[in-house]
Amino acid sequence: MSKKIISLILFFFIIISTTSFNNDIILQNLSKLTLREKVGQLFVVCPDAIDPDLSLIDVNSGKKGIKKITREMKNYYKKYPAGGFIIFDKNLESKEQLIKLNEDLHSLGKVKSFIYVDEEGGRVARIANNKNFDVQKFDPMYTVAKENDESKVFNVGNTIGKYLFELGFDVDFAPDADIFYPEGNNVIGNRAFSEDPETTGTMAVKMLKGLKKNNILGCFKHYPGHGPCLSDTHFSFGVIEKSWDELLKSDLIPFKKGIEEDVPYIMVSHINYPNVTDDDLPASLSYKLLTEKLREELGFEGIIITDGMSMGAIHNKYDDETSSVMAILAGVDIILAPYAYEDAFKSVIRAVISGKITEERLNESVYRILSLKLN
Repeated sequence: MSKKIISLILFFFIIISTTSFNNDIILQNLSKLTLREKVGQLFVVCPDAIDPDLSLIDVNSGKKGIKKITREMKNYYKKYPAGGFIIFDKNLESKEQLIKLNEDLHSLGKVKSFIYVDEEGGRVARIANNKNFDVQKFDPMYTVAKENDESKVFNVGNTIGKYLFELGFDVDFAPDADIFYPEGNNVIGNRAFSEDPETTGTMAVKMLKGLKKNNILGCFKHYPGHGPCLSDTHFSFGVIEKSWDELLKSDLIPFKKGIEEDVPYIMVSHINYPNVTDDDLPASLSYKLLTEKLREELGFEGIIITDGMSMGAIHNKYDDETSSVMAILAGVDIILAPYAYEDAFKSVIRAVISGKITEERLNESVYRILSLKLN
């Protein structure tokens, strides 16, 4: 047997052994979590959600946000642990303050909390658009990608990734993988890379790789495509009339490219696609769109996360108890920023105890989440 063949056999043995070892570590950590700790992993909340004085969170309001962790917050977190925190403008004061806040948030639980932010470049950039942070600002992604220069888009991801890592973040809710629809639609607008789905997918992957180079996990959004929707789901319910076949030929192309590149997160929209689901449910609560289509048909193995659950499209129609359980049953792994975290948390606990959400279903999502945190 040649040395080359022996080397290949040894290489594959090491890969298989390492994978098995990693799986064992994840299962061991999963088995050590209590029911409340497992349920907490399914939530990413505003830091304000663990402040007893700021219990109801509306990301569209100008409410005061917390900028440091107090003993009261630590005690509250012990009762209502969360798997992660999303930072908004109201939580920002300075570079030093943010680094300390993120350090404290990381250390709260038995499993490291992940810290998330919306930093796409352009008009959606919590850090770059804050006057107290001296980081490079970028034009909207539509402008950056117009010259069809992939290196420029990679540079955006690389630059953003560098400063997010220095500030203590783990995940960026970027890139926006929606398609640009110029006909009277400014909801997504120039946040998208291109009108062309192939170009959008290629550029989104380049930004994803730039983030990854700096140990920042990226997230494709907003599955299965927000671009053609005329409604702003921050405030109202939206509908897109496209069929699944039409989506496959257009809006889903960037998401398929992301799945091929092992994108770790996909964020789901709160838009209804009646010609796909045959009902009035938003994608974020649809078993057909999440489990049957995204998981089983498109083969996505990463984490499915909702768009913010305090957004009007959800909050105006469902209470937190109902929407949180519906989302998990539909196939969601992480519920993002519910309006009333305590109510949402309690409802999932009750659903697991009653058997509405099975232990197997709960463990499935927690395993995916731990796989990212522990690898």
